Amino acid sequence: MKSIYALVPVLLFQLSGCAIMAVPYEAPVGVSTVDFTVENRLRQGMFVHAYGDAKECQGRRLISFLEPAHTKTVGIQSEKEFAFSLTVLVPDSKFCTRTVSFVPENGYKYFSAMEYRQENNLCSLVLTKTNREGVTQHVEAFHVREPGGLVVDESGSFCKKKD
Repeated sequence: MKSIYALVPVLLFQLSGCAIMAVPYEAPVGVSTVDFTVENRLRQGMFVHAYGDAKECQGRRLISFLEPAHTKTVGIQSEKEFAFSLTVLVPDSKFCTRTVSFVPENGYKYFSAMEYRQENNLCSLVLTKTNREGVTQHVEAFHVREPGGLVVDESGSFCKKKD
């Protein structure tokens, strides 16, 4: 039992190193952008990442680490495919990650959040868009990855879309 407690500082150090070394997301400049807001509705912190290469989920950038009940809004390029992921630690010490891609349209604001249902151990991602008149609708998003655990090296081709 003591050996488990001895590993905790080592794991915390490694995780903090990953956060420190993360490449931050930068909103695109010189192109048309729309607002993208992420909300953490859960009781634990949540990582939000964007991908430079939406097709293969490469070029990962950290948008934010969101504390519970916090939001983050960034500009994303409109009319170009955008891929992002939300990762959270759920009960039983398992990571839940949902990654989707979609093409943001001019004239809309986008919103996303992770939801977790403990009764059936199910994570789901909400993605909506709201137009200038305030009408909100569901975004047809393409799920590109839903692993059961945390993948540190995302240089593989697991995000390739199925034809």
